Amino acid sequence: MLRITQAILLFSLAPFLLANSHFVNWSDKTLCRLAKDSGSEEYRLAAIDRGLTCSPVNTLIATPKIKIEPEDWITILAASDVSEDTVRNVRQFDGALDANELKILGISTNRCIAKPHKRTGSRLAATWRQEISCPAEVFVTSDIGNGTKAKIEITLGAVAAEWGNYGPVEYWVMGSDKAAAEELIKKYCLRRAKNKNMDFGKCSDRETRAANHGLLSYHKLGAKALSTKKWVFSAGFNGGPEWGVLRFSSSLPLGLENKLGAPAAKDQKQIMHEYFHGVQNAHIRALNHQKRKALEGPVWFKEGAAEYMASVTYPKLVLEKKIDHIKNVNWEYDFKKEMRNKLREAKLVNDKHNCIPQMTNMDYSSSCRRFFYDGGTWAIAYLVSQTNENVLLKDFYPNLEKLGWEATFQKTFQKTSDAFYLEFEDFLKKQLSEVMLILPKH
Repeated sequence: MLRITQAILLFSLAPFLLANSHFVNWSDKTLCRLAKDSGSEEYRLAAIDRGLTCSPVNTLIATPKIKIEPEDWITILAASDVSEDTVRNVRQFDGALDANELKILGISTNRCIAKPHKRTGSRLAATWRQEISCPAEVFVTSDIGNGTKAKIEITLGAVAAEWGNYGPVEYWVMGSDKAAAEELIKKYCLRRAKNKNMDFGKCSDRETRAANHGLLSYHKLGAKALSTKKWVFSAGFNGGPEWGVLRFSSSLPLGLENKLGAPAAKDQKQIMHEYFHGVQNAHIRALNHQKRKALEGPVWFKEGAAEYMASVTYPKLVLEKKIDHIKNVNWEYDFKKEMRNKLREAKLVNDKHNCIPQMTNMDYSSSCRRFFYDGGTWAIAYLVSQTNENVLLKDFYPNLEKLGWEATFQKTFQKTSDAFYLEFEDFLKKQLSEVMLILPKH
């Protein structure tokens, strides 16, 4: 058996204090000469303390005075100014830098957790539309790896920095193990009960239903994917404004978990798509369901905006190294290729179901549902090409609740939505090479 020796080097960061005042009257030249020629550590530190560059900072570790072998597989070395008691505590080191090690080293693991926004009658407080300082909270079942959780947190953090950090965000991720799923549902419902959002029993009944986007339904998708060995993945923005939060749910992220040959990049982009729905909702303070739905606009706009923003932002964040470029399979995300595929699908569905006249639809239950996603992505791309890349975040959504969806559309894009539908119908008839020219270059 290969035996592994782990060496843990502990450094003291406390500043050195020089008590000898006789150095004060010495010239810089004299102090430098003594620091170089005498080999005295005291003179060297005095020169550094005065800001002199004649004596380089010693970056080497002090010769260890302690060598403890609490187990036969681990050797611990410490600098001479680290106490023996501190070193002995490291016998608890388990090989991974996590909460256990941070606790041993005395590093605080307290994280910023935003409080839910308050309500003012039938509206959320004005703070709802303001950015917050705390990152998203990500909750995963125990059968999902810590690395996957970290990648979700990084993705949410990067896209929040790009579009605005709204929240508080709760992102619940269900794995394939049923017992682990039930345990996370319990944790979720305890939170709802603690925050006085919902009775624990009622919450548990709701989240264990097979339909209506209950958390258990997301677990079943992941379990089905693994049992059938077929890629099935779903994530969604599942409300939360009524509680002053933005709540998301996800099935097993097969790519991030490196299962079934699924690309991790698709999971990352899907996380961005869902977060944009959070951005959309963060600009609506009204709590009445019908008012919120009317302000969100037609399905093509709501879903097209989320998909376009995710599609164009994912490669940007990878290029800027703000998220990892995860190459877990032999597949690369190609923005223009993905947009070509969406265009082809949009045209096929439109030809079959005549979807342009149905773009006013506010309901997902339509034969043109697929067109609302793929065609909607191209519709947003067309509108962005006529304005600017920040038009949704800087112009449209900030005016949405004050003006209403149609008036905001007209103010932002200088045309009625009906006029736009006629333009877009003609646009889809153009040659592929001409259509592709409107896309931003990546």
